[in-house]
Amino acid sequence: MKAKYYLSISEVCVLLNIRDSTVRKLIKQDKIKTFRLGKKHIIPKSHLEGFI
Repeated sequence: MKAKYYLSISEVCVLLNIRDSTVRKLIKQDKIKTFRLGKKHIIPKSHLEGFI
């Protein structure tokens, strides 16, 4: 099985046990870095180390 290096916003919610609105707020505050892939945000796992 391949290791997953990027997560969606919903996967981050489950991982950190926080709401979708909280993740989006952290993105707007530049506390979580994302990349746009079309209309989706993808979050590298390495950017979440401070939250885990």
